[in-house]
Amino acid sequence: MQSEGFDFDKAAVILKAIAHPVRLSILQELAGSESRTVTQLVNMAGIDQPLVSHHLAQMRLRGLLWARKQGKEVHYSLREIHLREVLQCIGKCSCN
Repeated sequence: MQSEGFDFDKAAVILKAIAHPVRLSILQELAGSESRTVTQLVNMAGIDQPLVSHHLAQMRLRGLLWARKQGKEVHYSLREIHLREVLQCIGKCSCN
């Protein structure tokens, strides 16, 4: 479904992929840095590593994140840099 160059189906996929508090917090952290390791994201989120890894995998599979293995660590970064703007916009919303 499209309207004047806007792909509603694509938008829905992206919004579904980020529509979770943990995912939004991970994206916010990645938006403010070049990259983060899984360990850094676990410490930031304050939840177990398997759960953080699950959320990272879901976002990576949907093309939102890059994953780069360096030794034993995996570094994640935003693949879709425009997500920074989306996060800023969401932060400015005054919805209840």
